[in-house]
This record gives sequence, C-alpha cells and structure tokens, in this order.
Amino acid sequence: DLVVGDKDRIGAVLTPAEAGDVTFTSSDKSVVAVDDEGNVVAVGEGDAVITVSFAGDDKYAAAEDKTISVTVSLKDASVSVENATLELLVDEDGSIVVVTTPEGLDVTYVPDDSGVVSVDEDGVVTALKEGTASIIVKVGGDGVYAENSTVVTVTVSLNDASVVADDMALNVGENGTISYTTTPDGLNVIFVVDDSGVVSVADDGTVTALKEGNATIIVKVGGDGVYAENSTTVNVTVSLNDASVVADDMALN
Repeated sequence: DLVVGDKDRIGAVLTPAEAGDVTFTSSDKSVVAVDDEGNVVAVGEGDAVITVSFAGDDKYAAAEDKTISVTVSLKDASVSVENATLELLVDEDGSIVVVTTPEGLDVTYVPDDSGVVSVDEDGVVTALKEGTASIIVKVGGDGVYAENSTVVTVTVSLNDASVVADDMALNVGENGTISYTTTPDGLNVIFVVDDSGVVSVADDGTVTALKEGNATIIVKVGGDGVYAENSTTVNVTVSLNDASVVADDMALN
C-alpha cells in the first residue's frame, strides 16, 4: 500500500545468487514504476502488479515468478477558511483566507451561478449585486492529492444612500431649482411631482409654478442595484403674483 509519490524497494533474492539477476515488471506503469534494481515509485492512483522473474540460462532453469500486488492511493489533503461567511456591499471586494493541509497546496475557487459575486484565482471576491452566493473552495483532485473542499457563504447588500432637500415657495409663472444634497455626494436624483397640476419639474430639478396652490415633489436616490432607494419630500407653495392699481382723481362739472 503506497500513496502517490512514495518510493520503496523490493527485497528480492535469487537462490543461488550467482545464478544471475532477476527482472522487475510493472503491469501498469501509470500506477507504479519499477527499475532494474527493484526501486519502486508510486505514480498514480490505482492497482498494479509487479512481477519478479528469472528467465534462466544455459546453467539454471527459469525460476517461478513472484508477484507483488500494489495499491496506490492519493495523498490526503484538506482546506479550511478563516472566514466561512463574508458580508459585502455591492462593488466591494473581500478576500477568502484559506489554510491548506499540507501547507501551500493550490486552491481553486468556484462561485455558484447566481451572478451575485465573482472570484479570481487569488480568492478575491467582488460583490456584483444584492443577494446571497456560495463559493466552493477546492484543493487536490490533481492526481496527487485527493480532492477536498469547503464552502464560503457571501451575503451582498446594497450601499446606503440618503438625500435631503429644501422646501420651496414660488409665484405663478416663476421658476426655481430644488436645492438638495446626497450622501454619498454626487448620486443621481429623480424628481417625481404629484398630480395636483400646481407645478412641473424637469429632470435637472427646475420647478415651474403653474397655478396657485400646494404641491409635493418626491426626490429619490438609489434603487439602481448599487445603492438602496431612499427619498425625501419637497413641499412647494405657489402664490399668486401681487397686483396693484393706481388711478388719478377726477373733477367733473
């Protein structure tokens, strides 16, 4: 019984010794190799038979063959991870920290087909979208070490986002621009006006006062698969424009 990579030597004795040399033959050289001196090397997983022979010569008759059954097994291997669970935000990277036994074995990372994450050959995980994914971490399976694996679970969440905006007061026919701030800075904003018909709003946040009354405009950020949706409400008050009449006194007969 050997494991891949093991070496041994067959102790074969020919009697009488002066009769000559024995020969060694492997039934499957992909499993076990043997040289003319009986030195054995376990090459690959499987079973083979080594035959020890003496063919005889003009003085000595051939000897009865002796056979040795050889079973070659793969070396044991294992892998563990220091972070069996990862929590990431969309577009964030994280690393799987592995420990192999024996130390230094090659590791393969296989993500599921959810599309939630990707992982490179170094175990760096990139969060692609919200959800949960599993990554199989493998060692062995290379013809030398038996395959072994463990699983890392990754939970990906959307990034937080927020927006604040100021209320507005306009007169009919007047334009104004919504003043807002997003966190993080620079996020895209969407404006959604109510159906009162009091104001209209353009994509850039320009508000046009259409008639007297009150209106609300919802200012939204996120909801884009990267940031969680958040919103605030802008209250707009539209007043009539001031008007005045000036008239001169009159004298009549």
